[in-house]
Amino acid sequence: VYSIRFRTSDGTTLLQPVTTEPGETATLTFATPVPLASAPAAGDLAMFGEAGAESVALIVRTIEPGPDLTARIACVDAAPAVHDAGIYNGTNYIVMEFVRGESLRHIAAAVIADAEQLPAAFALEVVHQVGLALDYAHNLTDLSGNSLDLVHRDVAPSNIMLTDQGGVKLLDFGIAKVAAAGQVTDAGIVKGKFAYMPPEQLKGGTIDRRTDIYALGLVCWELLTGKRALSGESDIDVIRAAMQPDIPKPSTQGGPDEEGVDDLVMKAIAPNPEDRFSTARELAEKAGRLRSELYPEFNFSEQVRG
Repeated sequence: VYSIRFRTSDGTTLLQPVTTEPGETATLTFATPVPLASAPAAGDLAMFGEAGAESVALIVRTIEPGPDLTARIACVDAAPAVHDAGIYNGTNYIVMEFVRGESLRHIAAAVIADAEQLPAAFALEVVHQVGLALDYAHNLTDLSGNSLDLVHRDVAPSNIMLTDQGGVKLLDFGIAKVAAAGQVTDAGIVKGKFAYMPPEQLKGGTIDRRTDIYALGLVCWELLTGKRALSGESDIDVIRAAMQPDIPKPSTQGGPDEEGVDDLVMKAIAPNPEDRFSTARELAEKAGRLRSELYPEFNFSEQVRG
């Protein structure tokens, strides 16, 4: 049971309980005799979830105005919770969950330094959980139910956290692109990490959810092989390699030779966006099925905590 908190126009803080599970959507109805200070918009983290020591993000999916305020709340397990937000002395602020753990970049580097390799099951489960988090972000809508077409644009090991509780968190939506009025980044401006960008992003072309799918595919390739798919001595070298990628199958670079793994990765990192998974959920579910079928005894939480 989570406690949903929001403010009214007279400064009162109201609480509303909701019972939901990660990946599920709950419907809340608020009687509103006191007007809200600012009605939560679909896609906003205007309401905040609390679950003791382990907080989860509760994202407003749709809003239906009327005598009562009805909100569809999605419980996202792989996104940091937002506890508060507002303006103090003219400065916007946001209070987020403190995620205890290490970045995927740090963990992977430590494993490689010890001349070891992360289990393939580990890589597949990371893709499964991060893919589901991306799917929630990609499907957020505005008040009218129109898609925001949000794209993270910076999916990379440094923005994926492994928590002390054995979970996964996708961080830093700071450069996310939202296709809504006044919120689209200037055309031709390339943001993100070059080593995880698809060709269309580097060329300043149209980007969409498949941009994030490509980046997550490269993260998976890296976890499976222990090295970056796109590298070079300088940023220019990396950009050149990324503009015309010729990335081999993970199994030819020290990755597992298990049925379906190469196909999963190579589909995610196809140079042509049309050849990739169409949604992050499709990628996530495929990775989850492979992990369950190939490595049924693998316990991700124990692996992370260990």
